[in-house]
Amino acid sequence: MIVAERPTALFPQPLLGDRLRARDAFVKQKTAEASRNTGRTDLNGDAFSVGYYDMGFLQILFSQNETRRMPNPTAQFPTAAQAARINRGKLLFSTKVAQGGSGCVDCHHNGEVLTNGVVNDTFQDYNIFEPGVVSDHTVDGNGIFFRAANDYFFEPFAPPQDLGSRQNITSRNTKHLRAFWDSSARWLHHGDAHSVREILLVPDSPFLRPGERGFNFITQRSDHSRSVGVNPDGTAGPVNPTDVPITFADSRGGFGGDGRGPIFVSLDSPFVTQPDGSLLIDRLGSDNLAPLVVVNAAGQKVINPQLAANGIAVVKDSHGKTSHLPETDIDALEAYLNSLQ
Repeated sequence: MIVAERPTALFPQPLLGDRLRARDAFVKQKTAEASRNTGRTDLNGDAFSVGYYDMGFLQILFSQNETRRMPNPTAQFPTAAQAARINRGKLLFSTKVAQGGSGCVDCHHNGEVLTNGVVNDTFQDYNIFEPGVVSDHTVDGNGIFFRAANDYFFEPFAPPQDLGSRQNITSRNTKHLRAFWDSSARWLHHGDAHSVREILLVPDSPFLRPGERGFNFITQRSDHSRSVGVNPDGTAGPVNPTDVPITFADSRGGFGGDGRGPIFVSLDSPFVTQPDGSLLIDRLGSDNLAPLVVVNAAGQKVINPQLAANGIAVVKDSHGKTSHLPETDIDALEAYLNSLQ
């Protein structure tokens, strides 16, 4: 989505529209060459040569709707015990929080709702303004990928779409969960969730295993809010609590690295303005950090009280409600996710 945004050796055209069309033609040429090299004379249409935009769109459709995926042995041949866990997990996934479930189906539709009169089992939500899961990690979104004027999903030859995020607004769709069992264990948009339990559990859950962090939370300022500006339809955006950035430590010490260490939260102030006019809380690479979770005198994991003392609220269960569930139900949700085909 970004390669042809600026002139390159491959796409030197001075006008963006010309570069995008050149990239589309390049992909058509290369896919045709690849098809000819297979020696299959029966290939035609998009199966023979396809442009950049059509290929991207078809990949989305394929990943959601293609039934010829790698066969999932757990889905096909579960043991009696596995089947019982999967059925329990599906019930929790599909039941709203008010009825005692985890409410996952509110965003990841697994056939419990209709879309345009058709059963929606895409495991995906198409609401452009989806709250909670990503915005706590995006800082202010005012980076090279922030393009508020280009707030669309798919428009051939248009300028690159908005890949950033206005503060407190997550301009993403939920990921579909088909063939989840066969995906790389680097989940959530930042890729630092390495187990299903890290996705499901809150950060101070007693059910986290050694080395696991719980990502089912968001961090927000309890003493500062800001508007997201203007919505794509021209209406005024909401005023929400200001999201607080987090970062990851290396499991061997320091920050970054393998991203498998503890989660840290920025203590930077939202009331201090930097020379460029942005707020201090929005700076990248903060060194003013506090751990999200600490161990208390009783040896229990708890949310770091230093955060509340600095005006930071840790909101749990932002990605489905699981903190009320026993460990057997967490296991059941994990089994269900790993059974999806």
